[in-house]
Amino acid sequence: MLKSEDARQQVDAQKEPQWLALRMAAVQRLPGASEWMRRWIDDEKRDNADTDHTTPTPKGIDVRTCSDADRREFFERLFPKMGQHLETVW
Repeated sequence: MLKSEDARQQVDAQKEPQWLALRMAAVQRLPGASEWMRRWIDDEKRDNADTDHTTPTPKGIDVRTCSDADRREFFERLFPKMGQHLETVW
């Protein structure tokens, strides 16, 4: 049986320290991505309960209205090798 510390070392060895920066750079190349990323970061900073849903949202990536292929590409750029699975789940 693998010891907890050995397992932790194996996981740590596979971590990509620049994962978020790499994924955001890939997503940023999509049309409308800059606005989507700004809204995502803003949403992380505030509680969704305080969001005013009556104001129109700025144009950006909206996975609810993307074509299947565009949504799959977005998911693939954010989570490589999982785009098809995320699209299927969506």
